[in-house]
Amino acid sequence: TVPSSGNEVVAIKMLHESADKVQHMEFIEEIELMKRLGYHERLVNMMACVTQSEPTMLIVEFCEHSNLLNYMRTRRKFMLQTDESISSTDR
Repeated sequence: TVPSSGNEVVAIKMLHESADKVQHMEFIEEIELMKRLGYHERLVNMMACVTQSEPTMLIVEFCEHSNLLNYMRTRRKFMLQTDESISSTDR
């Protein structure tokens, strides 16, 4: 169960209308994986899903800082610093 404080901002992931059967099955597998994982404070969590009607949707927590790839790229320099380089910049 995902903790809730009432009104939540969410993101909705849907397949493009031109998606083929393979992409649809992969999307269903992604939804099933998120169901099995359940809630975790360090993951983007599934809030709900729509699989019994079209369009198939995955509703997840909204990520304030856009997507993870862009977030990681903007912080690459900091993340690649070794303990030694961090220590030398603290002096």
